[in-house]
Amino acid sequence: MANALTMSFQEVQPYLGNRWVGTDNYATVLGSDGFREAAWHTVVLAAGQTAGSMLLGLALALLMEGQGRRLGFVRSAAFLPVVVPIAVVAELWRIMYHPTEDGMVNSLLGLVGPAPPGSSTTPTPRSSPSWSPASGGAPPTT
Repeated sequence: MANALTMSFQEVQPYLGNRWVGTDNYATVLGSDGFREAAWHTVVLAAGQTAGSMLLGLALALLMEGQGRRLGFVRSAAFLPVVVPIAVVAELWRIMYHPTEDGMVNSLLGLVGPAPPGSSTTPTPRSSPSWSPASGGAPPTT
């Protein structure tokens, strides 16, 4: 990062050496019409997106307020994108830590050494992992 800052004050010439130009690079950029247009477009875009998202959020909140027969469906559809990723991640962790030798973690641990404590071909009555770093090395009790 410090090198990039230093190079911003130089005329960079690969394989020929860099020449110190001071703030000329900044004066060139700040004086160009393209930079001013890009900065203005950025400000307009940021302000427009902020105002638009706030207005849209307020409108949706007002639409979902109150009671109605179909409002439950709308609320569920709005909340679904929040819940689905959490459920998918939970299911993936459950599959990875399946307490048999078929579980992904147990299979990977079996490649580098003996099977982890508590792993067998019959699942344990509870759905906890047969081994995990968080268990502190203690085998699960049944």
